[in-house]
Amino acid sequence: MITVFSRKLVTFASIFLPVPSNELLNDLHFQKCKILHKSGQSERAIESCEAARDHEQANLLLSQIYEESGDIESAINTLKSMLDLGFDTQDIHEKINSLQKRANQPRDYYKILDLPRNADEKMVKKKYKQLAVIYHPDRCGKKGDTEGWEEEQCEKAFRDVADAKEVLSDSEKRRSFDHGIDPLNPDSGDMQDDMHNSHFHSYDGFHDNFHGFHDDEFGSFFRNDDAQFQETFDYHFDHF
Repeated sequence: MITVFSRKLVTFASIFLPVPSNELLNDLHFQKCKILHKSGQSERAIESCEAARDHEQANLLLSQIYEESGDIESAINTLKSMLDLGFDTQDIHEKINSLQKRANQPRDYYKILDLPRNADEKMVKKKYKQLAVIYHPDRCGKKGDTEGWEEEQCEKAFRDVADAKEVLSDSEKRRSFDHGIDPLNPDSGDMQDDMHNSHFHSYDGFHDNFHGFHDDEFGSFFRNDDAQFQETFDYHFDHF
């Protein structure tokens, strides 16, 4: 009985209710995309936004989701498709330009720390702390995933995570990086050169702080005892 009634209801709706417009459907897909994106379901959010390809805000959100996931090429292509759809604005051209600059950067600080682009300062420092212990000169190359690494490879990895932490925990430098300019890259201009030089002063001080472990009488003790090493690292990190 219920089945028959349901079928009649569907038949009635298909005959007498108007077919939803493309505009309404696009907006519904966009709203669904927003909800899924906010809840962290990126793959499903992408599907919903792609179903609303004629919707300006859906395309902008789609590009943002691709950008947050590190797929810069798809983010750029989405914005370029907006130009073909007639959404030709200066903001879109500027965004494409900044994304293209970012795609050409030799280092992605978010990938170095394995963080999403919306990571806050607390997440940046926490991840840096984890990785700095792994790549610290006293440990890198001796055990774990870095076993067998050459000294140069360890130094580069340690420097990379230090650079990433510096940029992503500083709002001004992070904003510059997000717009396609690496503030630690000396080829980015005079202003960036100054920032780069000041960066190396701070890094050298930090590096010297840790290399003090090599020179004092407790150096071998810290290198051989993981718990003691971690405790000492935590102290220096928290007071740095």
